[in-house]
Amino acid sequence: MKISRLHVLIPLLAASLHIGLGQEAIPVSEYAQRRQNLMARLSDGIVLLHARNIFATDDELTSHGFQQNPGFFYFTGLAKAVNAILALDGSKNEAWLFVPSDSDGVHKMLPAAFITPGKEAEARWQIDHIVRWDELASFLDRRQQQGRLMLHVDDSYWIQPPRSNPPGLQPISDTPLLWRNALATRWPRAEIRSAREVIAGLRATKSPAEIQVIRRVATASAAALLAGLKNIAPNKWQREVEAEIVCECIRAGAEGPSFWPWVMTGPNAVFPKPFESLVDYYHLNRRMEAGELVRVDVGCDLDFYKGDVGRTAPVSGRFTAEQREVWNLLVEAYRAGIAAIRPGARHEDIIVACRKAVESQRPRLQTSLGREAATMLLDPNNRSVWHLHTSGLEPGEKAPVGVFTAGMVLEFEPMVALSGQAFYLEDMVLVTETGCEILSAGLPYTADEIEKAMSGNR
Repeated sequence: MKISRLHVLIPLLAASLHIGLGQEAIPVSEYAQRRQNLMARLSDGIVLLHARNIFATDDELTSHGFQQNPGFFYFTGLAKAVNAILALDGSKNEAWLFVPSDSDGVHKMLPAAFITPGKEAEARWQIDHIVRWDELASFLDRRQQQGRLMLHVDDSYWIQPPRSNPPGLQPISDTPLLWRNALATRWPRAEIRSAREVIAGLRATKSPAEIQVIRRVATASAAALLAGLKNIAPNKWQREVEAEIVCECIRAGAEGPSFWPWVMTGPNAVFPKPFESLVDYYHLNRRMEAGELVRVDVGCDLDFYKGDVGRTAPVSGRFTAEQREVWNLLVEAYRAGIAAIRPGARHEDIIVACRKAVESQRPRLQTSLGREAATMLLDPNNRSVWHLHTSGLEPGEKAPVGVFTAGMVLEFEPMVALSGQAFYLEDMVLVTETGCEILSAGLPYTADEIEKAMSGNR
């Protein structure tokens, strides 16, 4: 078999082992309702959502399993469909799925990656029309003949990619942009708009079925974080601890990590340095040294939903007096911020609560590093310290977090860097009808609790 064919087949072979898990975790009727909600929001045109391309890049061959495009998956539950295109016609309130036919014999080897058009599939997935994808062009042509053709596409990113070609040249990567360009080339008179914010808004509030899955994700992620803390020690490589975290995700019932763990020590832990790991073959791997702090940022991937939790720990197992004071100050502020989470609140309310807690602790601070931390945390121009995002099918979703609503899963992760040392913590927090609930329960907070959690394997 040629190497190029392996690039196509390996991720799909992995994916074929778990057909339908997403459907079992979330009922098919819920995906149908999500499509109705999106068509109601974008009733002036057709939403086009593309499944993951059948081809995988080299780095994706090492993933724990095939990862469907999250936007496509959210509205279909089709975890393994490749190259399929979902078209939601808001003006006619109809859902169409255009599915590819056999290509180069792949269908015979991986039938689970393809959907057979027709009534049986339409009934199973509660989609109005499932047809061959070579009918897409004629479908859009007909809609254009009936009037203005408005197309809505999901062009969201977790991290905006760099240009894959110099200005003036078409990109060679950047799938959302290539998809938009392909549509604009074929239908130059069509108006193409981004559906990013509408889709992100719908995904931000989780259904009861999603919350049940995310509870399991959070439990597994918390177990993985504890495993990481117990394996931190001087002279160990960061990779060794990261491997233990991945193993614990699997032992806890997940499929693997939601992202490769960040066990970032010393200078590696100070932002934006950790992001360099994304372009580093060695993932910034280094030996951990006594006296340093380590950022442990982990998450597990279970039934397609991703976790994200974290803590700061001392490599030696014991915080210094200065580190202890800064850490406990951050924890005090963090807990005050968590207590402010409730329906109707905003990110700003959390920040105000955190700063009040810091102000109340400020007179008691004994170390210069502690006082420096208080000054930084109270700086009104330093809002980035109090980072907040939602999570779900991605560990860092793109939803703009405005007013909190019941069903949101928030990731509150304050972080501060002082004298080359980074302090950070993060939980998965569910907004409830009356307040909030920490889903990643059982994790340590104070310096004493962190040290106790680390002592398990010492």
